[in-house]
Amino acid sequence: MASEICLNCFKEKGHFDVCPYCGFVEGTPPEQAFHLYAGVTLSGRYIIGTVTGFGGFGTIYKAWDSQLSTIVAIKEFYPAGLVSRVPGTKEVVIFSGDKKDSYLQAKQRFLSEARNLAMFNKNPSIVNVYNFFEENNTAYIVMEYLDGVSLRDYMANKGGKLPVDEALEIVRHVMDALIAIHAKGIIHRDIHPGNIFITANNRIKLLDFGAARLSTGEDEATLTVVVTQGYASPEQYRTKSKQGPYTDIYGLGATLYKMITGVVPEEALDRQVKDKQKKPSEMGADVSENLNKAIMKAMALKAEIRFQNVAAFRDAVFKNSKIDYPEVEYKKRRTRRGILIAGVMAVLVALVVTVSLYSTVLKPIQTLESIGIDPDTILVWIPVSDDADLQQTETEAWQRIIDGFQADNSQINVEFETIPALQYAEKLNAVSGADRPALFCADGLEGNWAESCAPLDLLYTSLDPSQYLFLENYKTLFPSKKAMPLGFKVLTLYGNDQVAKNMGLTIPDSINGIDGLFGNDGSVGIDDKDLPGFLMLFGAKADTNGAYRAGDGLADSVIALYHSQQAQSMEPGSTAFDALKADSLLYLLADTSDLRTIQSTLPGYYSVIDIENGGKLAGEFSNLWCVSNTATENQQNAAMKLLAYLLNDLSQDGFYLQQDSFAPLNKAIFEQFLQLNPDFAFLNDKTNNIQFAGEYTPQLKTFGDAVYDNILTKDVTDDQIRAFLEGYGG
Repeated sequence: MASEICLNCFKEKGHFDVCPYCGFVEGTPPEQAFHLYAGVTLSGRYIIGTVTGFGGFGTIYKAWDSQLSTIVAIKEFYPAGLVSRVPGTKEVVIFSGDKKDSYLQAKQRFLSEARNLAMFNKNPSIVNVYNFFEENNTAYIVMEYLDGVSLRDYMANKGGKLPVDEALEIVRHVMDALIAIHAKGIIHRDIHPGNIFITANNRIKLLDFGAARLSTGEDEATLTVVVTQGYASPEQYRTKSKQGPYTDIYGLGATLYKMITGVVPEEALDRQVKDKQKKPSEMGADVSENLNKAIMKAMALKAEIRFQNVAAFRDAVFKNSKIDYPEVEYKKRRTRRGILIAGVMAVLVALVVTVSLYSTVLKPIQTLESIGIDPDTILVWIPVSDDADLQQTETEAWQRIIDGFQADNSQINVEFETIPALQYAEKLNAVSGADRPALFCADGLEGNWAESCAPLDLLYTSLDPSQYLFLENYKTLFPSKKAMPLGFKVLTLYGNDQVAKNMGLTIPDSINGIDGLFGNDGSVGIDDKDLPGFLMLFGAKADTNGAYRAGDGLADSVIALYHSQQAQSMEPGSTAFDALKADSLLYLLADTSDLRTIQSTLPGYYSVIDIENGGKLAGEFSNLWCVSNTATENQQNAAMKLLAYLLNDLSQDGFYLQQDSFAPLNKAIFEQFLQLNPDFAFLNDKTNNIQFAGEYTPQLKTFGDAVYDNILTKDVTDDQIRAFLEGYGG
């Protein structure tokens, strides 16, 4: 029996096999066998229609949102060469081996793009993202459906090129979009006329943020490099290259060149052999000399010669700011560089003499690389999620990392056991002596766990502090030198944009203190006992509305939860995230590791608020690892060798980029973490201002719980608070 809605135009067609509006014949199979068949339902609400486009990384379907009764576009992650699908089925079959690892890494990038794009739903020049989810062994992004035509097709209909004024008006909107995404650390990497869309009501939209990002990074070298010939910069042809806003500027400059000349620029690789690229004016375009220079500078082969940000490109195009042709600027730079090199060479000569003198008197420092480790076996205990599905994912990730370690260290046999987090501490505390694992995680352990740990001096001297965040302060944060963290999290304040809109409020980008959130709407704030104790509002008291305000204590500028009155009616046992999802919560104080939950709860409708607090941020280390003092010296050295491996690029990528958990200590991976999570861009300039309790975190948490139980939840006097603090022995 035919459905009553057409699966191509989504108009009500009645029980006809052929749609009277668009002529689509129900039951028509998709063009490609691996595409989903029209009529398939995703996430219980989206009815898949016909395919509107597909490429090497995915397929875009026209779809019907049955809950909102509207047409949407759905992008399915389907990287060719890594997966397959039996025709007519929904499940994606993932190839095994290295291809599975590549697929899982790429899928996380795909979902990160969705989360990040959802932030720009208020930007009229960027396609809106409404939802994203995982299903059928893959992932999906739900976007607004655009009725119109791509810039590529629009130009084709206009004879291949556009008047300069019209081209500049289109470019102006694309520049606005790029300035917005670059401000959040996102780089599009695939700017060309096919990814610029002109809607039926003449709105300009920038599309397709996913494919180019998937082609970068050392661990994604097995994926096809995505380039659009004539529009891709030279650095995009390399799997390992530094890219930035200047990468998008090349594509935008090439797009503008095509719009006003009607000719696609020469491919970057050909230009590197012999650059014969003509100026727009030489191609017959009626442009000013400054616009000529701006376009050629944007398309410079050397990234450092291009505009380094879109604002500078915009000023050159629309404000005629003074610039040179690339070859002129390059010549000037070479002259300046020659002068500098002469001075540097003199300094280098002096350094060589100095180093040779010191090398004769300094003794080599012992490191893990300089000592020999005999063949041995070490046991590692690893806490994992209590959720069965997540357990499997985390266990597989650990297996890949340990396999990589053993491939480089064949003399060390690693036996590891994953234990659900709720059982981990009890099981670890029940063993002692030789039964204790050589390497174990100390997260969640109470009491003086350091008594069971060996000093990690050899590990510390083997690491280059400049490659890791906070390592210079290791001896201060961990004076016993008996633990090494792998990651960290930072106190973070989230806002619900929808609740703010309903209340007529504007959520601030940053706050200096708690008073920035209270005062004008009668809302109520409450504290959450689940927060780590050292982040609690010491000295806070309830006001007449029942809202806890910060006193003069440690966390003077933060709050735990900020509810509307409706939150009082939440079901018993409800979490803060339940209140957030029910739109009864305006603010939630959590930490950076909660971002994925926030994004899934409020896709596109949340804000991350920078807590200035005098420039200080409250942080906590995660994945704190120890080496057992009952293991043999050889086993301790082997365990420290594995710990060092857990801090390298590959392992930190596997832990923190693919698993979406905490922030990594490895600086190179931390940079990628910020690119994938531009909400936390404020951390880039504040890592030196994050305050950690380090080794004393458990004691402070215990103290915080006592403060909550004895002060924050009770109506106490100043004398009672003083007596509690003087008598506290925890």
